[in-house]
Amino acid sequence: LFRLGDAPAALLIARLVDPAIGAAIAPVVSVAVLPIPTRKPVVETVDAYIAALQVMVHDSLQAVVAGQWNKAIDAKANALRASEANLERLADSLRVESALIGRSGRLARGALSLLPVLRGHVDNIVRACEPAARSGLGPDLAADLRAIDQQISGNLDRFRDALVTGDSQTIPRLDAPTGRIEEALAPKLSENPAMRGRVMTVLNTILALRRLNRGLRHATESLD
Repeated sequence: LFRLGDAPAALLIARLVDPAIGAAIAPVVSVAVLPIPTRKPVVETVDAYIAALQVMVHDSLQAVVAGQWNKAIDAKANALRASEANLERLADSLRVESALIGRSGRLARGALSLLPVLRGHVDNIVRACEPAARSGLGPDLAADLRAIDQQISGNLDRFRDALVTGDSQTIPRLDAPTGRIEEALAPKLSENPAMRGRVMTVLNTILALRRLNRGLRHATESLD
């Protein structure tokens, strides 16, 4: 569905997230007349949002690996950011639903309080990856960057499962792949200022990835 370099991809993110939110709102509006459980569309909203976050991290890290930034990534990030206005609409509707039915109250509260925070972390990753992609250092770090991408994606799935099912989940740390990248770049910090600047763009990306993963761990623990 999402393809790096596909200009309409930003619209696809909006079309994925916004209709899911709208589907959650519609049953709530009619709940005073006919109580309809809203858990299913709320879960669909969570799934759509998590999938969009995974796409943003994947596309950004792929750009670093390729050594070339693509403006379509910025458009996708803007589309996801804009969807938070609809999350607020969902929040207002679910307050009514929670009072009348209460079935999806915990899920909705968790989603509405935590998803925008995680999106903020992903925003920081996008911003850090653009100069990192231009550093030219990404291709030599490809294996570990892809490992981080896969682990972040898996950890987002673990957070989703904790949020939706209530089951306890453990978020693994990123120490191994991030540590290898930092070790590989350390000697380059003693080279000329231009190289140090390039290295710092990648290290800033690693820092942003660590912060997202730490945010996932804290968010998941808060659900226990």
